[in-house]
Amino acid sequence: MRFKGLDLNLLVVLDALIRERKVTAAARSINLSQPAMSAAVGRLRAYFSDELFTMNGRELILTPRAEGLATAVRDALLHIQLSIISWDAFNPARSDRRFRIILSDYLTLVFFKKIVKRAAREAPAVRFECLLISDDPEELLRRGDVDFLIMP
Repeated sequence: MRFKGLDLNLLVVLDALIRERKVTAAARSINLSQPAMSAAVGRLRAYFSDELFTMNGRELILTPRAEGLATAVRDALLHIQLSIISWDAFNPARSDRRFRIILSDYLTLVFFKKIVKRAAREAPAVRFECLLISDDPEELLRRGDVDFLIMP
């Protein structure tokens, strides 16, 4: 399926490449074989008339064009996931979702324990994975690797 000349499946490929920064890992993350991933990379480069990335060893270095596309592609895919694929309204009482949250130890002790108590009553099967603040928490949030970032 093409949208204005772009195979929309290539956006998933591009997002995986940007996120993983390794061709093999990106292929694995979206269940593509290495030859299929290589063909998709060729089609992406042809469509955007840009190399999109170069190799430094086994790691991808994004071109300015790929850097510029990264946020738009991630946002488009997240929008599709949240508004089309996951169209059911969130029902806490029936959800078994796992939420990944970045927060400090202090916030975990002071603030988050109240959330856990309330969730235990209203959403008993919901789980939380609390992560320590990393070097670039905003990037993890932007990529969709975490659901919430709670900072003091």
